[in-house]
Amino acid sequence: MHEPKRLPKQATEEPPRQIAILVLGMYRSGTSATAGALHYLGVEFGGPLLEPRPDDNPRGFFEHLEICSLHEKILALLGSNWDDPRALPAGWHEDRRVLSVQPRIEAVLKRDFASARTWAVKDPRLCRLMALWIPLLKALNTQMRCVLVIRHPSEVAASLATRHGLSPVHSGLLWLRHVLEAEQATRGHRRAWLLYPDLVRYGRESIDALGRILGVEWPNDSTRAHAAVGEFLTGELKHHESNSFVEFTSPFASWLERLYDAAAEISRTGLQRMMEVANEIRNELAAGFDQPGRIKYIPNNR
Repeated sequence: MHEPKRLPKQATEEPPRQIAILVLGMYRSGTSATAGALHYLGVEFGGPLLEPRPDDNPRGFFEHLEICSLHEKILALLGSNWDDPRALPAGWHEDRRVLSVQPRIEAVLKRDFASARTWAVKDPRLCRLMALWIPLLKALNTQMRCVLVIRHPSEVAASLATRHGLSPVHSGLLWLRHVLEAEQATRGHRRAWLLYPDLVRYGRESIDALGRILGVEWPNDSTRAHAAVGEFLTGELKHHESNSFVEFTSPFASWLERLYDAAAEISRTGLQRMMEVANEIRNELAAGFDQPGRIKYIPNNR
């Protein structure tokens, strides 16, 4: 009798043991408030973090200084900056200079989050650098969850005008880049949309819903932690309120209104409609403004 041939054991992938929450959103859109709420629920943000600023963000930014610095380095290598509204070069994530920075980000993640079950990174630049982060988290065998925080572009523009002197058109184009690129990059991944007005109005309830949508069990799910979240978000103030698009010139006003309305109506019209609108605007933006030299960019020093 012949002994059955033994097949070699198949290598099995270790199930992911960590969850990374990426907080995505345009500057001045409520990402700091969202990250702060996650912090009170026990989500790790590593450190050191960017210090709070009494005249800007007194309760904290929750941005990892090293990671943000490396993000800015990548943009600089590509001839870009945080306020550059131009499209990044095609295939930028395969640029050897960019790839040389990736191990440094990986080293920070391994150092700061090795023992964390659930951790997060918040930086508006993430919206434009997801092509680097998605394979990085996959290589680290870490589950990715994404929160896309949306605020009315007029309110964002007013805030950026006060703090950095940006024009409405400049801010509007930045808003489009961040939202469109984050939306496209996170398709097919577990994600949640969070409107800043809902965060301000409903506070803790919005964060509770966030956990359910993302399928995340908060590390600190105690009554005291949830009370702290509620108290933290109660102080969230909207210094600039608007529902108008009049300060934006054509065609930006139409693009901004269509995209914001589609995001605001996801619960009613569905995610598919949001993606269709995003596709339309992305194509129109590329056709009208993404040719070399079409957008004149002067770095902001404020």
